[in-house]
Amino acid sequence: MKRGTERQQPEHSNPRDINGPLKRAAADIGLGPMDTNQTLEHFYNFKTQLRNGLHQEGDPRLQAIRTRIQPVSLDVWSQVPSGERALVGEFGGENIKVRLAQKGFDGLVTVSEPLYSDTIPRDQRQVPFDTFINRIASPLAEHVGLLDKERPVNIGLSVGLPHENRRTDTGIEVHLQPTEDGDIKTKENVIVDWANIPPQEREIMQAVGKRVATLRPRSRIGALVGANDTPGVALDTGAAESALGQMKALGQKGKVLKCRRRRRYRN
Repeated sequence: MKRGTERQQPEHSNPRDINGPLKRAAADIGLGPMDTNQTLEHFYNFKTQLRNGLHQEGDPRLQAIRTRIQPVSLDVWSQVPSGERALVGEFGGENIKVRLAQKGFDGLVTVSEPLYSDTIPRDQRQVPFDTFINRIASPLAEHVGLLDKERPVNIGLSVGLPHENRRTDTGIEVHLQPTEDGDIKTKENVIVDWANIPPQEREIMQAVGKRVATLRPRSRIGALVGANDTPGVALDTGAAESALGQMKALGQKGKVLKCRRRRRYRN
């Protein structure tokens, strides 16, 4: 290119220069840095859309269903001492893992690498209730010694099987929802003697806690908290129909969910 004919660089060509309309536009749609007011505005807009989606009020742009997970409020979380530790397990019917979790002084939780990890063979997923509970409790009991011996053993369990969570005096209980013959409808898991288990003995967290206490007689069981491994679901029309169909198959009761295509699905 000849001298004197060089192209002039356009304004704001410096990639570090992100001031101006582009920055503001990016921030408005959540793609760029936001100040406090913008962050709060986006939060409350999302909160409103989620509420409308759950209750089918106003303009439900965000379709959603309840997972019945009991959230932990900041007031409750602040009562948990810094440094408190718990054994946490993951059980999805196919794999099981155990980790150690600890609340830091900044209020955040750090989780260890798996202390135990195993895969349940497909041909070993149809078992009695006692075996089902022992499969979860045994690896937890193996690592109780990592906790303070003078303090109660707190146990958390993430469950990837159809269930409801309900608050109890000791934490949050897991109520499985298999068919009458014990079929859990997830990854071929079946509790073969489910119909013979008294209803009051079907509470998974209580059963796991008792089994850990039996395997570790000197330990004191503290909080028992179970949770769904899916904290929330946002639905499109097809997903709404599929999810509500599954809920109907499980015998759950629900409200009418109006989908974007103006169809109505009732379970």
